[in-house]
Amino acid sequence: MLLSTELKPGDAVAVEDPGFHHLLDLVPALGLRMLPVAVDDDGIRPDAFRTALRAGARAVVCSPRGQSPLGARFTADRRGELLAVLAGFPGVLVVEDDHNADIAGVEAVTLARHDGRMLLTSGWVSHILQATVAGLLTDPAVTRLVAEAGRTYTARSDALVAALREHGIASHGASGLNVWVPVRDESAVVNGLRTRGWWIAAGTRFHIASPPGVRVTTATLTPVEAVPFARDFADTLAESQAVCGG
Repeated sequence: MLLSTELKPGDAVAVEDPGFHHLLDLVPALGLRMLPVAVDDDGIRPDAFRTALRAGARAVVCSPRGQSPLGARFTADRRGELLAVLAGFPGVLVVEDDHNADIAGVEAVTLARHDGRMLLTSGWVSHILQATVAGLLTDPAVTRLVAEAGRTYTARSDALVAALREHGIASHGASGLNVWVPVRDESAVVNGLRTRGWWIAAGTRFHIASPPGVRVTTATLTPVEAVPFARDFADTLAESQAVCGG
């Protein structure tokens, strides 16, 4: 892990907020401090990023596309703005988590590359596995399958965003497999949808200082199913707002 290799306990790491919950668990487990950086549809925000770096962040972990849970992706303009910020902090380690890669639905716009380090023991990878991966990466049939998966996942997230918009519900999901919906009461929305047969994730695990919300994974939610889901979401919101006093 780059963070444990390059940093020492007590160092600060800039992390996306909202961000991937496993990373938010990992950073403090390594003895490192988290500095939250606000995210919008175009990725981490330059102003918040500059603030974190000025506060002493030694590294930043970010997602160039398919960001979880917001579904953000870097644009060329945002990349330029972030590189301008980084220019003033040349010693900062940049770690990009492109976990969705070719199924994210958009091209990768990256800030940096880092060569991984391999140990001679536990870091060794089987030659059979390497050959298998190399074969898959160069197989035209696999390439077509991955491209089709990317189009399918994009269509599903776009369908949900559009269906929610029909009910006046704002959401985020520019790339990847998730749609983030800002809400006032996460528990009420999660429980309300559960009674209607839908399972979504409360946003508590994904954010530090950013406002509440819920994450909807759209990988298996078809465009047809997005319509009743959005309707049930709107009804659940109405119920939760009524309980909270409007």
